[in-house]
Amino acid sequence: EMAGIQLPVEISEEGISVKRKKVRLMSLMVHKKDTMRIKDEVTLVSNKPNIEQLLWYTIDVRGMDLRPEDNVVKARGELSVFVLYSGEDEENPLQWAEYVLPFNTEVECTGCMGEMIPNIGFSVMHQSIEVKPDSDGEERVMSVDTVLELDMKLYEEEPLELVEDLYATDREIDVTRKETQFDKILTNTTGKCKVTDRMKYESSDRILQICHHDGQIKIDQVEVKGDGLEISGVLEVTFLYMTSDDKEPIRSGSDVIPFQYFIEVPGINQESVWQLAPELDQLSS
Repeated sequence: EMAGIQLPVEISEEGISVKRKKVRLMSLMVHKKDTMRIKDEVTLVSNKPNIEQLLWYTIDVRGMDLRPEDNVVKARGELSVFVLYSGEDEENPLQWAEYVLPFNTEVECTGCMGEMIPNIGFSVMHQSIEVKPDSDGEERVMSVDTVLELDMKLYEEEPLELVEDLYATDREIDVTRKETQFDKILTNTTGKCKVTDRMKYESSDRILQICHHDGQIKIDQVEVKGDGLEISGVLEVTFLYMTSDDKEPIRSGSDVIPFQYFIEVPGINQESVWQLAPELDQLSS
């Protein structure tokens, strides 16, 4: 529930001595939700056969950077696109392709300013890939469409001098006090945690080639320890690979890799409120 709080900042009456206190107040200036559409096209490289039928695809948003500017929020990142399709090559009918599509776009946000402190989350609402003919009429162009929902919270921190106490030598002053709580930002930071592991995949057939891999971060526990947060979780890895079995040329496997990461937050305590937005930056196998 939104509520306004009146704070004492000045005494207009003469002859009263005032004790002041400097504080920094954080206020939520903008809170709104909006959608952002990212559309792009990619053409198959020349050594890949035409697309006969699209079998399966994934679109991942990587390296997302969301920054507020005057009345807009700018977004920059990459779409990691993987497609599995049946091609017109009779000897190798099963084909795949992987592309990275950079994007740089923006969404209107009335009231935003560049100096505001952002806390902007995003989730995928819709994804699709449509196969289109190229200029020669061959099915080689893929139209990629992604719609993101943005949850935009922007804060502003301002310095303020409050009246903490007052007295006078020529009269009795009855001071009424009331407790209230202010929010302030301890840190707004990013950190990178490198997770590596070796996994032995027990399979009856040989892995000829890894076609595609994907990962999801699952946070299990976050604890305030000392001057920071200790984060524990797992990286769930899924991969597609090519086998030597002609009946099942493509198979999938998965594994779970645990990790721990400590991020420094000077001044944190057990009463502090934290928000995390874990994101996979790079993955290789």
